[in-house]
Amino acid sequence: AYYQCAHCPAKIRDHEKPPMLRRGLWASEDQAVTRDGRVVGPVVAAKRIGFFLPSTYSPWVSFSQLAEEWLNAQDDVQALCDFINQRLAQPFEETREKTEPGLFKEKAKAAGPPMLVPKWTTLLVATADTQGNNDQDGYFWYTIRAWTNGYRSQLVDYGIANSKAELLQRTINAQIPFEGGGTATPQILLIDSGGPRWFEIYQLAQSDGRIKPTKGASTQQVSMAQERIQKTHNVVLWLIDTEQSKDALHRLIHDPDKARWLPHKLVADDDQYADQMASEAKMFDPQTGKEEWKTLPGQEKNNHIWDCEHQQVAAAWRYSMGIPLAPEVPEQSAPPEPQTRPRLWGERH
Repeated sequence: AYYQCAHCPAKIRDHEKPPMLRRGLWASEDQAVTRDGRVVGPVVAAKRIGFFLPSTYSPWVSFSQLAEEWLNAQDDVQALCDFINQRLAQPFEETREKTEPGLFKEKAKAAGPPMLVPKWTTLLVATADTQGNNDQDGYFWYTIRAWTNGYRSQLVDYGIANSKAELLQRTINAQIPFEGGGTATPQILLIDSGGPRWFEIYQLAQSDGRIKPTKGASTQQVSMAQERIQKTHNVVLWLIDTEQSKDALHRLIHDPDKARWLPHKLVADDDQYADQMASEAKMFDPQTGKEEWKTLPGQEKNNHIWDCEHQQVAAAWRYSMGIPLAPEVPEQSAPPEPQTRPRLWGERH
């Protein structure tokens, strides 16, 4: 085995490493080495210097040994983790499931416009991610999504509400145009109550039965979402197994039927939605030995829409939107055009 130079076709052999190391220069992350062998950049004043040194530099570890260890580790996650940590001196973050922002922009090209409920809708859901420590500095990210059987859905609206009153106005009190005539209103609003504003959210839920506080389950659940009655506060709390809901959201986004899960048309020109929806990935955690959804480095404050959207999937699961559509039966004659829109699932007369 040999090491292929990154800058030219040269093959570096094991016997060439010692003289290369003797002639080498050490530079910090803020420095660089010029072609004529000078170190340029800020002078390092520290008396102690730490570094990560991969085994490819070692005169006592051959390239063939490293290649063999790499190949043998491919079917063993722990061995792969050890190789990347100890041999390559790099952090191990194995990404199993990840979505690039461009996918959402591409999907948006085939989607309908915002603020229009598709005529096939049977369930209209609003979800919100709670931000801030109190009502004075707090706000909400929210989404509204139309669902029907077979987990088919399309984004209707998303954005930021700067108060609880604005959140209600934009979600369960909104009159959204329905394709073909009339208007529609979300039948349910799920609000994350897992932070310091949980009591505020409970009070809001007490004021309207359509509002359901949610919280990520601390342990794995059999079902994606469970309802727990909080007798002290007289509310129904939704416990969501976020690993399940995020897995399901990822599957829907990547479904072979590209129209099964859609954003709306304006997402094609909006980096905000696409970036937030690509802010998490499923990785193997060597400490727990499990695969878990984690926020990607640098995206810790940029995953709010993702949190809203996986709550959407939990609501769709809870209200049986996964039931496939019945086969269409040819009609003998076309029915008369409805004068008003059809009533949505669970909607009062």
